[in-house]
Amino acid sequence: MSKPIIKKKIEEPRTVLKEYQMLEGNIVIPKLKYSFKIKKDVFSKYEPLVVNLYLNCIFSSLFGTTSDFFDEVYKNRLTTGYYYEHFYYDDYYILSIEAESDKADLFKEVVDKTLKTIFLTEDDLERHKKMWIASEIRISERIDILVNSFIEDLVIYGKPFYNRIEIIKKLNMEELENIINLLDMSNNSFVLMIPKQNN
Repeated sequence: MSKPIIKKKIEEPRTVLKEYQMLEGNIVIPKLKYSFKIKKDVFSKYEPLVVNLYLNCIFSSLFGTTSDFFDEVYKNRLTTGYYYEHFYYDDYYILSIEAESDKADLFKEVVDKTLKTIFLTEDDLERHKKMWIASEIRISERIDILVNSFIEDLVIYGKPFYNRIEIIKKLNMEELENIINLLDMSNNSFVLMIPKQNN
C-alpha cells in the first residue's frame, strides 16, 4: 500500500536573502541576474491565474522584443543578450532578468528606470488577449497538450481552469492598472558574475 503524499509548507522569508552579490566564474563576458520578489497576498482579491496573466502582459510589454527597453539596451550596447521570466510560487511572484553585459551597472539602471514608471495602453492589453485566446484555441485541438495544461494548472494553482478563454475575455484596463499600482519592486536581489581574475 502506497503512502499518502504529504506537502510540507515552507515559510519563505518575505525579504530576499542578499540584495547584492558578486561572484567569479569561468566566463568571458560578465553575467547578471536581477530578481524581484513580490508577495502574492497583495493581489488577494484576484484569482491567481488572472494575476499571472496581467503580470505576463506587464512584463512582456516592458521587456519584450518590441519594447523601448529592448531598443535602449541594444542601441547602447549594454548587453550581448538577455531574457526575462516570471514565476509563480506558493506565496510569491518572482520576476527575473538575466543578461550578459560588461556594463552591468548601466543595464541595471535601465531596468530600474523601466520599472519605476509602468504605463500600458489598452492596445497592449488587447493584443495580449488576442494572442492568449489564439493559443487556447490551438491547445484545444491537441488532447495531449490540453491534458498537460490541466496538470500544470493543478500543480501551479491547485485546480484546473476549463474556461480560460472566458477569463481572458474579462481582463480589463481597470484591473490591469490596479495590479500595476499594487506592484512593489523594492524587494530585489542583484547577482553579478565576473570573469575569474588571474592571480
